[in-house]
Amino acid sequence: MEQSNTLKQAFSEGVYYPKLIDTILDSNTVSLREVETVIRNLEIYFYLQDGTNFDFDHKIIVITTILLHCLKPSLLQDLLNWRADAHELARFIKGGTDIKKFFPIDDITYVPTYEDLDLMVFYILLSLCRVNIKNYDEDTIDVAPEKTLREQCIESFMTPNKRFGMRGNLIDLLRKDMEKILTII
Repeated sequence: MEQSNTLKQAFSEGVYYPKLIDTILDSNTVSLREVETVIRNLEIYFYLQDGTNFDFDHKIIVITTILLHCLKPSLLQDLLNWRADAHELARFIKGGTDIKKFFPIDDITYVPTYEDLDLMVFYILLSLCRVNIKNYDEDTIDVAPEKTLREQCIESFMTPNKRFGMRGNLIDLLRKDMEKILTII
């Protein structure tokens, strides 16, 4: 990534993007060819879309969608069809299904921030899962009884979409955004 001017420009305002990419690549057994494919697809997307004009949340969705497309296309299709397994998503993002591995501290009231982008991305994409969700989004990890951790992540991460006038359910918007990204790459 350091040699790509397109990605340097697209990721210039934050260290979060390369950190997310590194975390997901480290969590999966990938070959050099797969890494090159991910980088190439990121370059193509951001070059064709003039990547510096996107807001933070859109870039994160682009990165995650491209990583899924290149490394786990079956998981991507399951997410888009609302039949994904949360365990498989956990293994893809963090390399395991143990919920404690996701939290940087032992505080059950912890709410992810942009510093823990991989955890936030997991909880946003968890909304597109239909299998094993209970293991990640109920009971002891709820911060407030009325909102689950997944709902809090979606609300804090994707709220800017509301400001830009996008209409509809945020989960449907996420799916549509991911499908649109795939048409470009």
